[in-house]
Amino acid sequence: MENLLSVLRVSPAWKLLCALCATGLRPFAAKPLLRHRIYTQKDPAIALKYVLALLNSRLYFTWLYFKGKRKGEMLELYQKPLSEIPIKRIPREEQKSFVALVDKILTAKKANRDANTAALEREIDQLVYELYGLTEDEIAIVGGKPS
Repeated sequence: MENLLSVLRVSPAWKLLCALCATGLRPFAAKPLLRHRIYTQKDPAIALKYVLALLNSRLYFTWLYFKGKRKGEMLELYQKPLSEIPIKRIPREEQKSFVALVDKILTAKKANRDANTAALEREIDQLVYELYGLTEDEIAIVGGKPS
């Protein structure tokens, strides 16, 4: 069954929440969603779980925070800037470390939707920082709440 990538919402914890769902299924959310966008895989060279890891990272949230449309402290997730998010193209082999972490998070959440996956999420953040060659000073900026 084909997977879809769903961009759900911005959480109060300063994080973009994205999820994978099977074709024809609505993504699960504890609370009703005001808006969400669903994307299919268009480029077989880029794994959806790799994109999912990037979109759920602090760096990508920070990018959207400054490039997107804000209403107070909330972000509006419209086609623009979502269509302009810079997804770094890397070989499938290099995507595997991102995909493996996403798989661990999905497995933990499937077993217990309240599972604490913060450590795995921090590992993804670190991979993203390395992917873009961020310095310690840049990581410190991204790691804090945008001001």
